[in-house]
Formats: sequence, structure tokens, C-alpha cells
Amino acid sequence: MTKLTDKQKAFVEEYLVDLNATQAAIRAGYSEHTAQMIGSENLSKPMIQGAIQAGMDARTKRTRLEADTILNEIAGIGFDQEEKTNDRLKALELLGRHKILFSDKIVHDGAVQITRVERAIVNPDATNS
Repeated sequence: MTKLTDKQKAFVEEYLVDLNATQAAIRAGYSEHTAQMIGSENLSKPMIQGAIQAGMDARTKRTRLEADTILNEIAGIGFDQEEKTNDRLKALELLGRHKILFSDKIVHDGAVQITRVERAIVNPDATNS
């Protein structure tokens, strides 16, 4: 099994900072002129993908920040009657966005369909269908 080069290891570490492959490549020492291409290539390599996933898993374990924990905290703020109104509204908005409750468009099999609200805006005289 091939091991990562020093530059590839640096790329993985830098990628975990902000999940930006181009910037990670630059900070890891790759040329700015080829950083976008190298970043993309690196992300396609299974060994690098595995190292990135291992880094993310280690961070999750270390910080104990999992999606469920974050959603539970947001829900606690959103449904706490003692919270300030702005905090509650923001928390509820985040939960609604997570559950895709506020989408104006319906996506079915990759095709976007116009909703009744949009249809009414485009053609107010049309009947509801």
C-alpha cells in the first residue's frame, strides 16, 4: 500500500482547516498556478480521501460535535420559551432549512417544477391548478 507523500499529508491537514482544496494545495506548497488542478486531483485519490475521512472522524470524536448534537442544541433554543425572540426565530429557521421546509421549488427527478405561488406571480389571471 502506497503512503502519502509529505506534500499530500500537508494537503490533507490544510484541507481539514477550511475544506477548500485549492487553498489547501497552495498552503501545502503546491504552485498557485496548478493549485486548483492539484487540489481536485488530490481529492480524487482514494488514499487522500481516506486520510481526510480519518481526520474528520478524529475531529468529530475529539470535539464530540456530531450533527445530532448540533440539531438537538438548536432545537432546544428554538423551543425554549425563555429564549429571546430573535434567538428562537433563528434556531427555528435553521431547523426548517435542515428539514427543507421552506423550499419554494419542488425538485422531482432533477427537474424543477414551478410552484403555485410562482405561477400566480408570473400569471395572476391563471386559475389555481
